[in-house]
Amino acid sequence: MTDMVTDTALSDPAIAPAATPLALRPRGETGPMTPAGLQNRRSLALRRAVVLTLNLVTLGLLTWGIAEVFGAGGWSLSDIVIVGCFMIGAPWTVMGLWNAVIGLWLLHGRREGIASAAPHLDAGASSGPISSRIAIAMTLRNEDTARALDRLAEIRRSVNATGDGLNFDVFVLSDSSDPEIIET
Repeated sequence: MTDMVTDTALSDPAIAPAATPLALRPRGETGPMTPAGLQNRRSLALRRAVVLTLNLVTLGLLTWGIAEVFGAGGWSLSDIVIVGCFMIGAPWTVMGLWNAVIGLWLLHGRREGIASAAPHLDAGASSGPISSRIAIAMTLRNEDTARALDRLAEIRRSVNATGDGLNFDVFVLSDSSDPEIIET
């Protein structure tokens, strides 16, 4: 069971969030932007399509190759099982390969490759306002709720001190099974 728990420490006016503008748009970007406003949706969709194509083509070629090897003398039950297991396990290896190759290219083969592929990294270092909603979630299971909520209230105070507290929502998710803990 999951519940949202509230506490007076989290709704204390002394730590209430301050208002912050939500607009942040990179220089030169036009067209529809991602929800965070950090990159163009079309360029993101194109990058994702390229990565998907690379992965699917590689997986298809590898599957064709292993099927040729195991099916050369006819198919037996063990051949089918081996090819099936390969098809289950190979996608993770192929995705890891292309992530590594693309990451290496972004780091060493392209000027400012990381900045163009992951603009959120630069946005984190900027002093501009946050342009999206952020959830802070704490999970509890049979723990002392007072201690946990005190820590969460301190996180809330720290976030509010940045001036961007309005953009953060705090959630407590509890699946406690101990009746004494649930009652507190």
